[in-house]
Amino acid sequence: MNLSITVTGPPRQDGSQMRSGVDLQIDVFDDRTVSRIADAARQCHQALHNAAEPVSNNRSDGQRRQGNGTPRLATEKQVRAIHALADRQGLDLAGQLQDRFLVSSVKALSIQDASRLIDELKSNLQSA
Repeated sequence: MNLSITVTGPPRQDGSQMRSGVDLQIDVFDDRTVSRIADAARQCHQALHNAAEPVSNNRSDGQRRQGNGTPRLATEKQVRAIHALADRQGLDLAGQLQDRFLVSSVKALSIQDASRLIDELKSNLQSA
C-alpha cells in the first residue's frame, strides 16, 4: 500500500499556499508503521515551518541546515551515544523523545537536539 501525506501551510499574501508531502510504502500496519507515519507528518510540518524562515547554513541559533532548509539529522555516532547513555541510566528513551522532541526515533533528532540530549544524559551520570 502507498500512503501519501501532504501538509498545507496557511495562505500567503499572494494567495498561494506552501505544501510539503511524502509518500510512504506500507507493507504491514503495526506500531512501527504508525511511528513512521507520525514522523513523516512531523517532518512535513517542520519543512513548512523551516521554509517560512530564511535559509542559511550558518544560522544565528547555531543550527546548521541542509541545502533544502531542514535541520541536519543526528549523526550515527550521536545516535549510538544517546542509546548507550540512556541504557546505562535505564531511561524510557522512547517516552523522552516523544514528550520532549515530538519524535519516535533518535535518528529523527536534529544534530543540535541530539547534542543537547547527550550533554544532559552525561550530566545525569556525573551527578548520580
